[in-house]
Amino acid sequence: MVLDDEPTAEERAAMLKSFFGEVSAVTKERIAAMESAFLAVPRLAEAMAQRTDQSYTIRKLLFSLWNGKAADVSDVMTLDWSLRKDVCAVILAFGFEDGPRKFWYDELIKLLRDAGGYRLEKWFVQEGDEA
Repeated sequence: MVLDDEPTAEERAAMLKSFFGEVSAVTKERIAAMESAFLAVPRLAEAMAQRTDQSYTIRKLLFSLWNGKAADVSDVMTLDWSLRKDVCAVILAFGFEDGPRKFWYDELIKLLRDAGGYRLEKWFVQEGDEA
C-alpha cells in the first residue's frame, strides 16, 4: 500500500542530495575551524606566557575544554579581539576529527608544549589545582 504523503523517488533523491550537501559543507567548515585552531594555539600560548589577567582567562577557558573544569564562557568578552578570536577558534575546533587529523586533548596540550615549553604546559595544568 502506498501512502499519499510518501515522497516520490525524485523527492527522495533531492532530499538525499540536500542532506549530503549539508554534511559536506559542515565538514569543510569544521576542517577550516580546525586549521584555524592549529594556528591560534601558538598565539594563545604566547599570550599565556606573559601571565597577565588575559593569560589567566585564556588558561581558564582552554583548561575547561581540556579537563572539564567549569569556566564562564562570557569571560571571553574580557579578552582583546585577536585573543577572543583565537579562543573561539579553539572552541569551534575542539573535538573534531577528520581521518588522521584531529583536535582533541592531546593535540591541545602538545601545541601548548611546542609553543611555550614545559613551563607553560605545567602552568596550564595547574589551573586544575586552583580555585
